[in-house]
Amino acid sequence: MEIKYPRFSWRLLRNFLLSTAIPIALFTFLLAHSYQKEYNADVSTLVSTTLDTTARNLHTYLAELEQASLMPYYEESFFSILGRIRQKGGVPNTLDRMDLERSIGNPLSFSQYTRDDIVDTLIANENGDLFYTTSLINCSLDTDYAFEQSDWYQAAIEKQGKAVFFPSSSMEYLGPENDNFQNPKVLSVVRSIVNLKTRQPLCVIKIDANMAAFDKMFQEITWHVPSIVAVTDAENRLVYCNSPENAESLINLQTTAQTIKYNNNSYYLYHKQEDSSQWNVYVLLDKNSIDQKSNYIYAVAFSLYLLGLLCATFLYYFHSRKMVNSVNTIHDMANEIRSGNYTGKYQFAKNNELQLVIDSVTYIASLLREKIKEEYQLRLQQKELQLKALQSQINPHFLFNTLNGLIALNQLDKRNELERSLYALTHMLRYTLAKTTDSTLEQEMRFLNDYCLLQKLRFGQRLNYSINYPPSAAQFPIPRLILQPLVENAVIHGIEPSQHAGFLAIDVLEYRENELLITIEDDGIGFQTENTSEHIGIDNVRQ
Repeated sequence: MEIKYPRFSWRLLRNFLLSTAIPIALFTFLLAHSYQKEYNADVSTLVSTTLDTTARNLHTYLAELEQASLMPYYEESFFSILGRIRQKGGVPNTLDRMDLERSIGNPLSFSQYTRDDIVDTLIANENGDLFYTTSLINCSLDTDYAFEQSDWYQAAIEKQGKAVFFPSSSMEYLGPENDNFQNPKVLSVVRSIVNLKTRQPLCVIKIDANMAAFDKMFQEITWHVPSIVAVTDAENRLVYCNSPENAESLINLQTTAQTIKYNNNSYYLYHKQEDSSQWNVYVLLDKNSIDQKSNYIYAVAFSLYLLGLLCATFLYYFHSRKMVNSVNTIHDMANEIRSGNYTGKYQFAKNNELQLVIDSVTYIASLLREKIKEEYQLRLQQKELQLKALQSQINPHFLFNTLNGLIALNQLDKRNELERSLYALTHMLRYTLAKTTDSTLEQEMRFLNDYCLLQKLRFGQRLNYSINYPPSAAQFPIPRLILQPLVENAVIHGIEPSQHAGFLAIDVLEYRENELLITIEDDGIGFQTENTSEHIGIDNVRQ
């Protein structure tokens, strides 16, 4: 049976994969992974820097609105007019309104018309409005509006002179003059104007600003992926959002989350809180777009890896074919020698290390040619020794005794013993007449068991035996019929002359690596070791 070994080319391919393809693939993956982490870190750094800048701009803007609400304190005449109005019950007449216009109207109007975000300015007390100016058209102030009952008015009174912001509030005190007017959403800053000595509130100033400043603030920031920007105040009320769809749901953002779901999309969440006002700025970057850029990094790395792998594969194939051709040449030489041709000479096309192997094989072939005659003679001698061993092992006297025993079993009508003995004799003859010279320990032990069984048929209770060997050594190679002469000597020369029952023990031990220790012992009459050369069985075993 021909043993199939792995092809040399497959070994080269395996070595190529282990030494080149797999390490480069791992290196490419680690490189892409490292670059992707650096990319995400750069994105986080960029967003954090932008948020810091935005928070500072937000702080500046809110400070400017607060500063605008302090403008009445810069006009001393404004407080004297307020005092005069309070003495009259808090309701201004036409002269009082004109005085207020001259006192505070010019600076407030100047602030309003020099800024695009301030849409109106209102000063009111518990009896109604005192001063109002607006850049809106198609609307007018509702003089019957109860200012003192509004939330912003009451909040300003409670803060006792501190500024209060109201995000996304509507100017409900405006009345439309036609259908073209739309009341806009504004960011309002309100403050109660108090007597600096008594801290008694005199009136409330309210400045309304549109979202133009926020639009400008965030439109100047460009992101590399789709994004959403939202601003909430200290009480988590939505101030601004550039995505009006479901914007109110943004007020419940968890600032500790890294990714969130919004409008059925996934976003990376970044957050910054402005320290002085405690307002929050949120930036939501589209997760799918960032992931696509990360996947693009892996795709480029994988494409470069494939290109490098194709080049390496081409070079591998080109050079490995030379090596495979050399191995094929050596294989052809071995086949020639196997077929009996020892005269072939081979010369490889390239001088390399394999040429030394080819020269060595050629030299070995010449030695085999010279040794073949000696080997033939040795085989003839071996055949003669095997014939002598066969004659000594299975002699006519043994067969005669065995057949007599079989006849006796038949006469005694011991069918089972007769059948078992016949099978044992059949196995012995088949094993003895086999053409092969080699066997295994298991087969040799079976033969000896059959032999001892037939001898026990002759000697009966005078012969007992045991055969023991480890199962792990069952397939150990052993010369065929090498142990039977020794067992026969133990029976014929040890147990048969003895006057009492004898015991024969055959034991096998694993002595060392690739070695067995086989002992054949009997408790018969013994023999003189110096005369072993006279026994043909022992001499055959030695040969």
